[in-house]
Amino acid sequence: MCIFTIEKFGRKKLLITGFLIQITSFLLIVIEFYFKFSFIENAKAIEIMMVIFAHGLASGPITWIYFTDILPDIGVALSILIMWTFSALISLIVDLFSWD
Repeated sequence: MCIFTIEKFGRKKLLITGFLIQITSFLLIVIEFYFKFSFIENAKAIEIMMVIFAHGLASGPITWIYFTDILPDIGVALSILIMWTFSALISLIVDLFSWD
């Protein structure tokens, strides 16, 4: 499904669209937190879902496709190793801070 979407619309268009949606959503979230108001009820939750959707549309999968195009196999393996290592470290560090 991912490859079909990328081949149909193109990488550049998907990246630009996804990043514009992310920027717009982040700006709306910042405005709502700064001025302490919402345009609609649960707007922040909707905007966070828009960020997740835009990441899944653009910067999530397309970045990995670029990696496989420009890096040799060992480069892809190292980038995946680094990504999972830092994901695990962040999970462990955040777990140390009790949010209760």
